[in-house]
Amino acid sequence: PEAVAGPNGSVARSPGVGYFSPVAGLAMGHAVQAGDLLGMVDVLGISCDVSAPEKGIISRVLADDGQAVEYGQTLAEIDPISLSIDTAESDAVID
Repeated sequence: PEAVAGPNGSVARSPGVGYFSPVAGLAMGHAVQAGDLLGMVDVLGISCDVSAPEKGIISRVLADDGQAVEYGQTLAEIDPISLSIDTAESDAVID
């Protein structure tokens, strides 16, 4: 599986055996949207996308540029972004 969502976040996994190339700027603290490209894995000369499975913040990047990776290997961990709404603001009446 390329990406897996879990209760405490999600992970992006390698789609195959090959060499990982992250997108420029991919690092801990980087905000991503669901479907954003995180990098590519070169599998026998074919570039396979690695995408963010959900909106969140990159908590760890587990593979370096050019690193050999295995099928299903976790490449990045993503913490979900939870939105909290201030109830005082949401109860405001607009005339």
